[in-house]
Amino acid sequence: MHLLNLFSALSVILGVAYGARNVTVDDKDGAIVYSPALSWVRTAETPLNVGGSHMLTQDPRATATFKFTG
Repeated sequence: MHLLNLFSALSVILGVAYGARNVTVDDKDGAIVYSPALSWVRTAETPLNVGGSHMLTQDPRATATFKFTG
């Protein structure tokens, strides 16, 4: 329990110190790798989607990997 409290306190301190912020990453961003590529399809564009569309798969083995530093 003490470790959880320490982690929570550090998260608050670091968030304030480093100016924590939300970042939106669109599904078309190259930082997201869809594998296998042929298992993924892009939906039709609608105003309900950020960036117009999103990716879908029905392959239970498919993955979407998002690489970031932070």
